[in-house]
Amino acid sequence: MEKGIAQLNFNGKKAEIISANQIIFIVEQDGNIRKIENKKLKDSSKEELEAALSKTKERLKFNLSADVIEIIRKAMGDFTIGF
Repeated sequence: MEKGIAQLNFNGKKAEIISANQIIFIVEQDGNIRKIENKKLKDSSKEELEAALSKTKERLKFNLSADVIEIIRKAMGDFTIGF
């Protein structure tokens, strides 16, 4: 089980990319939570994120595949990632 967090900056906004229980979540400043599922960005919830985090034992490094980066780029536009 893995959990990791990276900062995402896009269009003057910020979000966090969270890897929890092998699911990638994006949490925006306004509280909007989405996840990547079946190669698409879908709406999620605080409850779903918390459930995934509860199944995650420790924070570790995580990888973002080219597919995941492309899904984020299509949804958010150009962005930078901070670690």
